[in-house]
Amino acid sequence: MSIIGIQNDYFIACGVTYKSQFEFPTKKFFFCLSNDYNFKEMPGLNDQHRDFIDRDSSFLMGVPDRKLIQKGEEEEEAKEPEPGSDAGS
Repeated sequence: MSIIGIQNDYFIACGVTYKSQFEFPTKKFFFCLSNDYNFKEMPGLNDQHRDFIDRDSSFLMGVPDRKLIQKGEEEEEAKEPEPGSDAGS
């Protein structure tokens, strides 16, 4: 399967293992980018961010290392004083 991104496209593959699986096979998902065809195992989803990712409707950039920033995190970062500043003294 392929997914079109803004900077790069993603290619997704699924590996299925039936050996020593009595009822359900084991599935592993892999991805690669259109500029690098070395498939890597897809990391698991962190449950802490599941709701945010389910609600996100932005376009895929094609940069898997890019961090998603939730609006609440942007506000918290703006409120935190920088080290060495006079805020709070």
